Amino acid sequence: MTNPVAILGGPWPHAVFSAEERAGALCLVDLGHGRSIANDAAAVVRALRSAGYDLDVRRVLYRDPDGVWNEIQIEGGWFHSVRNLNCDSLEAVIGA
Repeated sequence: MTNPVAILGGPWPHAVFSAEERAGALCLVDLGHGRSIANDAAAVVRALRSAGYDLDVRRVLYRDPDGVWNEIQIEGGWFHSVRNLNCDSLEAVIGA
């Protein structure tokens, strides 16, 4: 994955992750520092929007530190929920 993005603030570090656009999806990889992407999803979405990503036109997928892919669901350009895909293959997730 490319384009590491670090979100820092609050009383402890926020999620630290890399981001790459693949097959119409924005694929994030949790780098295991600070909060997890799932536990910091609203801040992750804010950071992605601030970085210029148009979240209304692509899926936002993420891999947790255990290698499991899930999805951040976006509604109106903002964080809505985390969808548990529980998949260890990005190719399978993109096809899902």
